[in-house]
Amino acid sequence: MTTILSSRYYLIMTHEVARHVILQCLNLLDRKSNEILYEYAIYYFLDLARHEVGCRSLNECINSIAGNQRDTLLNRIADVSDFLANDPYGNYVVQHVLELRNNVITKKILFHLQGQFIQLSKTKGGSHVVEKCIETSKFGSSWVVKEIIDCPKTTIRLSQHHFGNFVIQKALVRTKIEKQMHLHEPLVKILEQGSDDLDCSKCGKFVLALLKELQEA
Repeated sequence: MTTILSSRYYLIMTHEVARHVILQCLNLLDRKSNEILYEYAIYYFLDLARHEVGCRSLNECINSIAGNQRDTLLNRIADVSDFLANDPYGNYVVQHVLELRNNVITKKILFHLQGQFIQLSKTKGGSHVVEKCIETSKFGSSWVVKEIIDCPKTTIRLSQHHFGNFVIQKALVRTKIEKQMHLHEPLVKILEQGSDDLDCSKCGKFVLALLKELQEA
């Protein structure tokens, strides 16, 4: 059955209904039987990641794949994570991989995204990826926040941005929870110094409200 299904793998995995047949195989059959389906997932991963339905199918495949094939798939996704993070559907796959909290893969993704965190924070999908970078690992929050606070004016602009403000809020919360005071305190200082500007925008006011809440906690 899996051999037959693999002959139309991409068409099936990008079909809203048909994909559930392959997903059932992944969930119910043993690893040996599913090896051919895993190989096709690796082969088609980039096309699937960029497809509205395929990205969800790929994420479910990631949940079931194991062994060397899992390592191969995750590493290939990480290698093009900078491309996928900017894709309207691919960003969901990057988020999902970050949620696995695999330190090796996470560091590889961070390496590919470094220098892009600010720009990604200004897009809908990209901002969610940056939030996951901050949320899922301590070194992830360090990489992102260092890039943000390196330019105080950018920090204020992001705080006023309708997507970027969520990244700033996530950074404030996580650096405090993780007791990364060498990052938290400079971020707070920049926001306090720019409070007049922040108070002039709806998103900025959200950031100031969170800042006040954290200081009172």
